[in-house]
Order: sequence, then C-alpha cells, then structure tokens
Amino acid sequence: MKVFKVLRVSVTKISESPLKLSIQAEGLTATSGWTNPRLDNSAVPGLLVKV
Repeated sequence: MKVFKVLRVSVTKISESPLKLSIQAEGLTATSGWTNPRLDNSAVPGLLVKV
C-alpha cells in the first residue's frame, strides 16, 4: 500500500562522519491500521538522494 498524501517531512543531520540522518515523515493512507511503517524508494527505482 502506498501513502495517499505526504503532509510533512523533516530531515536532520545527526553526525557528519559517518553520515547519520534522522528522517521523520507524516502522511495519510487510504485505510487505517498501518503498523511498522518504513521509508522505501521502490516506487522510484534507482532514486538517489544527495545530501
């Protein structure tokens, strides 16, 4: 199931070396009851995020 709508995303750099990021996202799904959500780039294969 995909996220219906992304409401907010926050990215915070925790440390420079090694690079550690804290990513928090809030959104809506088509149905309730989601547990253990994960960020996943499978909807856009090959997507690289530059920091």
